[in-house]
Amino acid sequence: MKNITRKNEILMTEIEKMRVQIDPLMEFSYVDSAKLVRQLTIENNMVRKSALQELVHAGAGERQIQSLIKRDLSLLAETYASPSYNYICFSEFPVGNGFVDFAIFTGVSWMTVILIEVKGADFNIVNQSGYQKFNANIDTAASQIRERLGFIHRNIQAFKEHVHEIREKVISGTSLFNAFTGPEPATQVDPNKDVNFHSIIIGGRTVDDLKESSMRHDFERYSSLPINLESWDSYLRKLRRN
Repeated sequence: MKNITRKNEILMTEIEKMRVQIDPLMEFSYVDSAKLVRQLTIENNMVRKSALQELVHAGAGERQIQSLIKRDLSLLAETYASPSYNYICFSEFPVGNGFVDFAIFTGVSWMTVILIEVKGADFNIVNQSGYQKFNANIDTAASQIRERLGFIHRNIQAFKEHVHEIREKVISGTSLFNAFTGPEPATQVDPNKDVNFHSIIIGGRTVDDLKESSMRHDFERYSSLPINLESWDSYLRKLRRN
């Protein structure tokens, strides 16, 4: 019956006229002013993708790259936050007796906490020798991440409460760990639900993308802890901004 109605152009025209008369703005989405203003502010102050590309192509060290990211933490949120508008980013985020370079709180209902270690672009992610092993900088970052994740999972309930406390303080206006909020800063998560923890290492340059993609996949699949690995080349491909 529905299909027959749709095929009747005269009837469909009359239905459309009546629909517009009832509510001319039916198809317009609701605009949250605070969310829109925050989104425009973020976009107006974005670090351009070319700025990061220049550092990567010049073989910059981790301090230079981290310094650029700290100027605009949406560089990380754009790639990893889900939903894309829902996040709080931090730099030098404390975990146990140390810290991770960056962290992202994101998600709806269940909060996801992403721990990120950033290394430089001044080395190849895989050593160009007959052994085909990851560069020592990657091993160092993986060791750091494992230590942080180990602390979290040994103290899971206390750390879950800790990150929600930080989230609530930031939403209330307290500045902690260089917090950078998205248009909707992780306000839709339930503190009574589990928190998902993920970790990412970004560092090094790609030489042989096909071979190294396979090695990264094996690294992620067989690691005892959830660690994803990116080269700067693979990361730049994911950035959507100009």
